[in-house]
Amino acid sequence: MLDLAAVVPAGAVVVVDTLNRAAPTADENSSRDMGEILEAAKTLQTLTRGLVLLVHHTGKNAAAGLRGHSSLFAAMDAAIEVSRDGDRREWKVAKSKDGIDGEARPFKLKVETLGVEETGEAITSCVVLRDTAAQDVRAVKLPQGGNQRVVLDALRPLFKDGTTGKPGAPPLRPCIELEAAITAAASKLTCPTDKRTSRTREAITGLVARGVLGCNEGWLWQQ
Repeated sequence: MLDLAAVVPAGAVVVVDTLNRAAPTADENSSRDMGEILEAAKTLQTLTRGLVLLVHHTGKNAAAGLRGHSSLFAAMDAAIEVSRDGDRREWKVAKSKDGIDGEARPFKLKVETLGVEETGEAITSCVVLRDTAAQDVRAVKLPQGGNQRVVLDALRPLFKDGTTGKPGAPPLRPCIELEAAITAAASKLTCPTDKRTSRTREAITGLVARGVLGCNEGWLWQQ
Protein backbone atom coordinates (compact mmCIF):
# COMPACT_ATOMS: atom_id res chain seq x y z
CA MET A 1 0.00 0.00 0.00
CA LEU A 2 2.74 2.47 0.97
CA ASP A 3 4.79 1.54 -2.10
CA LEU A 4 1.81 2.21 -4.36
CA ALA A 5 0.98 5.50 -2.66
CA ALA A 6 4.61 6.60 -3.04
CA VAL A 7 4.49 6.43 -6.85
CA VAL A 8 0.99 7.87 -7.29
CA PRO A 9 0.95 11.66 -7.77
CA ALA A 10 -0.84 13.61 -5.05
CA GLY A 11 -4.47 14.24 -5.90
CA ALA A 12 -4.58 11.48 -8.52
CA VAL A 13 -7.54 9.30 -9.40
CA VAL A 14 -6.69 5.64 -8.75
CA VAL A 15 -8.91 3.28 -10.75
CA VAL A 16 -9.24 -0.30 -9.49
CA ASP A 17 -10.53 -2.18 -12.55
CA THR A 18 -12.04 -4.52 -11.66
CA LEU A 19 -12.51 -5.00 -7.94
CA ASN A 20 -12.70 -8.76 -8.42
CA ARG A 21 -9.42 -8.92 -10.36
CA ALA A 22 -7.66 -6.72 -7.81
CA ALA A 23 -8.67 -9.03 -4.94
CA PRO A 24 -8.91 -12.49 -6.55
CA THR A 25 -8.73 -14.44 -3.28
CA ALA A 26 -11.34 -12.37 -1.47
CA ASP A 27 -14.89 -13.59 -0.89
CA GLU A 28 -17.18 -10.87 -2.26
CA ASN A 29 -20.04 -12.14 -0.11
CA SER A 30 -18.05 -11.91 3.12
CA SER A 31 -18.58 -8.77 5.20
CA ARG A 32 -15.08 -9.24 6.62
CA ASP A 33 -13.35 -9.50 3.24
CA MET A 34 -15.35 -6.66 1.76
CA GLY A 35 -14.61 -4.56 4.84
CA GLU A 36 -10.87 -5.10 4.39
CA ILE A 37 -11.09 -4.08 0.72
CA LEU A 38 -13.02 -0.93 1.56
CA GLU A 39 -10.62 -0.02 4.36
CA ALA A 40 -7.67 -0.46 2.00
CA ALA A 41 -9.32 1.78 -0.59
CA LYS A 42 -9.96 4.48 2.00
CA THR A 43 -6.37 4.23 3.25
CA LEU A 44 -5.01 4.60 -0.29
CA GLN A 45 -7.28 7.58 -0.86
CA THR A 46 -6.00 9.23 2.33
CA LEU A 47 -2.35 8.58 1.50
CA THR A 48 -2.65 9.99 -2.02
CA ARG A 49 -5.03 12.79 -1.05
CA GLY A 50 -6.92 11.78 -4.17
CA LEU A 51 -9.82 9.61 -5.25
CA VAL A 52 -10.12 5.82 -5.44
CA LEU A 53 -12.62 4.59 -8.03
CA LEU A 54 -13.74 0.95 -7.85
CA VAL A 55 -15.08 -0.73 -10.98
CA HIS A 56 -17.49 -3.53 -10.11
CA HIS A 57 -20.20 -5.52 -11.86
CA THR A 58 -23.68 -6.78 -11.18
CA GLY A 59 -24.37 -10.50 -11.20
CA LYS A 60 -26.28 -12.38 -13.90
CA ASN A 61 -29.46 -10.92 -12.41
CA ALA A 62 -28.79 -7.21 -12.88
CA ALA A 63 -31.90 -6.31 -10.88
CA ALA A 64 -30.24 -7.74 -7.77
CA GLY A 65 -27.62 -4.98 -7.85
CA LEU A 66 -23.88 -5.26 -7.29
CA ARG A 67 -22.30 -8.66 -6.73
CA GLY A 68 -21.21 -9.41 -3.21
CA HIS A 69 -21.90 -8.00 0.23
CA SER A 70 -24.27 -5.05 0.63
CA SER A 71 -21.65 -3.12 2.62
CA LEU A 72 -19.95 -2.16 -0.66
CA PHE A 73 -22.73 0.07 -1.93
CA ALA A 74 -23.44 1.41 1.54
CA ALA A 75 -19.82 2.55 1.97
CA MET A 76 -19.62 4.46 -1.31
CA ASP A 77 -19.53 8.27 -1.27
CA ALA A 78 -20.95 8.11 -4.77
CA ALA A 79 -21.87 5.43 -7.30
CA ILE A 80 -22.28 5.78 -11.06
CA GLU A 81 -24.40 3.13 -12.76
CA VAL A 82 -23.46 2.41 -16.38
CA SER A 83 -26.01 0.56 -18.49
CA ARG A 84 -26.57 -0.49 -22.07
CA ASP A 85 -29.83 -1.23 -23.86
CA GLY A 86 -29.11 -2.20 -27.44
CA ASP A 87 -27.13 0.66 -28.98
CA ARG A 88 -28.07 3.07 -26.21
CA ARG A 89 -25.55 3.64 -23.43
CA GLU A 90 -26.18 5.70 -20.34
CA TRP A 91 -24.56 6.63 -17.05
CA LYS A 92 -26.64 7.60 -14.06
CA VAL A 93 -25.90 8.85 -10.56
CA ALA A 94 -27.08 5.86 -8.51
CA LYS A 95 -25.86 7.38 -5.25
CA SER A 96 -24.49 10.75 -4.22
CA LYS A 97 -23.79 11.17 -0.53
CA ASP A 98 -23.74 14.97 -0.69
CA GLY A 99 -25.75 15.60 -3.84
CA ILE A 100 -28.81 14.65 -5.86
CA ASP A 101 -29.30 11.09 -7.09
CA GLY A 102 -30.84 10.10 -10.39
CA GLU A 103 -29.23 12.45 -12.92
CA ALA A 104 -28.57 10.58 -16.16
CA ARG A 105 -26.67 11.27 -19.37
CA PRO A 106 -26.46 9.24 -22.60
CA PHE A 107 -23.06 8.59 -24.14
CA LYS A 108 -21.50 6.86 -27.13
CA LEU A 109 -18.16 5.23 -27.86
CA LYS A 110 -15.90 6.30 -30.70
CA VAL A 111 -13.14 3.99 -31.92
CA GLU A 112 -9.72 5.64 -32.20
CA THR A 113 -6.56 4.18 -33.75
CA LEU A 114 -3.58 4.36 -31.41
CA GLY A 115 -0.99 2.71 -33.60
CA VAL A 116 -0.20 -0.31 -35.74
CA GLU A 117 0.93 -3.80 -34.71
CA GLU A 118 4.01 -5.40 -36.28
CA THR A 119 1.54 -7.57 -38.19
CA GLY A 120 -0.04 -4.47 -39.70
CA GLU A 121 -3.20 -4.66 -37.62
CA ALA A 122 -4.47 -1.43 -36.12
CA ILE A 123 -4.25 -0.92 -32.35
CA THR A 124 -7.56 0.60 -31.34
CA SER A 125 -9.37 1.78 -28.25
CA CYS A 126 -12.49 3.80 -27.47
CA VAL A 127 -13.16 7.29 -26.22
CA VAL A 128 -16.39 8.33 -24.51
CA LEU A 129 -18.42 11.09 -26.14
CA ARG A 130 -21.64 12.74 -25.04
CA ASP A 131 -24.52 11.41 -27.15
CA THR A 132 -26.27 14.63 -28.09
CA ALA A 133 -28.23 12.86 -30.83
CA ALA A 134 -29.95 10.40 -28.49
CA GLN A 135 -33.59 10.96 -29.38
CA ASP A 136 -34.96 8.38 -27.02
CA VAL A 137 -33.58 9.93 -23.84
CA ARG A 138 -36.58 11.33 -22.05
CA ALA A 139 -36.73 14.91 -20.89
CA VAL A 140 -36.41 15.62 -17.19
CA LYS A 141 -39.78 15.09 -15.50
CA LEU A 142 -40.80 17.63 -12.89
CA PRO A 143 -43.52 17.31 -10.27
CA GLN A 144 -46.82 19.08 -10.92
CA GLY A 145 -48.80 20.81 -8.20
CA GLY A 146 -47.91 21.73 -4.65
CA ASN A 147 -48.55 18.31 -3.10
CA GLN A 148 -46.31 16.49 -5.58
CA ARG A 149 -43.46 18.89 -4.89
CA VAL A 150 -43.88 18.57 -1.11
CA VAL A 151 -44.03 14.77 -1.29
CA LEU A 152 -40.98 14.51 -3.57
CA ASP A 153 -38.96 16.83 -1.31
CA ALA A 154 -39.93 14.67 1.69
CA LEU A 155 -38.88 11.44 -0.02
CA ARG A 156 -35.52 12.49 -1.46
CA PRO A 157 -33.59 12.14 1.84
CA LEU A 158 -35.10 8.67 2.34
CA PHE A 159 -33.78 7.43 -1.00
CA LYS A 160 -30.20 8.06 0.15
CA ASP A 161 -30.59 5.24 2.69
CA GLY A 162 -32.71 3.05 0.41
CA THR A 163 -32.22 -0.60 -0.51
CA THR A 164 -31.00 -1.71 -3.93
CA GLY A 165 -31.86 -4.81 -5.94
CA LYS A 166 -35.65 -4.56 -5.75
CA PRO A 167 -37.76 -6.05 -8.58
CA GLY A 168 -38.38 -3.69 -11.47
CA ALA A 169 -35.89 -1.04 -10.34
CA PRO A 170 -32.52 -0.39 -12.03
CA PRO A 171 -29.78 -2.52 -10.38
CA LEU A 172 -28.14 0.18 -8.25
CA ARG A 173 -31.16 2.40 -7.65
CA PRO A 174 -31.98 2.86 -3.94
CA CYS A 175 -35.61 1.95 -3.20
CA ILE A 176 -37.92 2.67 -0.27
CA GLU A 177 -41.08 0.88 0.80
CA LEU A 178 -44.23 2.50 -0.55
CA GLU A 179 -46.13 2.45 2.75
CA ALA A 180 -43.17 3.91 4.65
CA ALA A 181 -42.92 6.63 1.99
CA ILE A 182 -46.60 7.48 2.38
CA THR A 183 -46.27 7.75 6.15
CA ALA A 184 -43.19 9.96 5.95
CA ALA A 185 -44.55 12.27 3.26
CA ALA A 186 -48.06 12.61 4.70
CA SER A 187 -46.72 14.39 7.75
CA LYS A 188 -45.35 17.16 5.52
CA LEU A 189 -48.66 18.09 3.90
CA THR A 190 -50.66 21.01 5.27
CA CYS A 191 -54.13 19.74 4.34
CA PRO A 192 -56.55 18.44 7.03
CA THR A 193 -55.09 15.50 8.95
CA ASP A 194 -57.77 13.04 7.83
CA LYS A 195 -56.96 13.74 4.17
CA ARG A 196 -53.16 13.63 4.30
CA THR A 197 -52.78 9.91 3.57
CA SER A 198 -55.12 9.94 0.58
CA ARG A 199 -53.56 13.14 -0.80
CA THR A 200 -50.10 11.62 -0.42
CA ARG A 201 -51.18 8.51 -2.33
CA GLU A 202 -52.60 10.73 -5.07
CA ALA A 203 -49.36 12.73 -5.23
CA ILE A 204 -47.21 9.60 -5.46
CA THR A 205 -49.51 8.14 -8.13
CA GLY A 206 -49.08 11.36 -10.10
CA LEU A 207 -45.29 11.30 -9.71
CA VAL A 208 -45.19 7.72 -10.97
CA ALA A 209 -47.48 8.57 -13.90
CA ARG A 210 -45.18 11.45 -14.90
CA GLY A 211 -42.09 9.27 -14.73
CA VAL A 212 -40.55 11.10 -11.78
CA LEU A 213 -40.78 7.99 -9.59
CA GLY A 214 -40.86 4.29 -10.37
CA CYS A 215 -43.02 1.82 -8.46
CA ASN A 216 -43.23 -1.96 -8.40
CA GLU A 217 -44.34 -4.54 -5.85
CA GLY A 218 -44.56 -2.04 -3.01
CA TRP A 219 -41.23 -0.29 -3.67
CA LEU A 220 -40.51 3.24 -4.90
CA TRP A 221 -37.40 4.66 -6.57
CA GLN A 222 -36.36 7.83 -8.36
CA GLN A 223 -36.30 7.55 -12.14
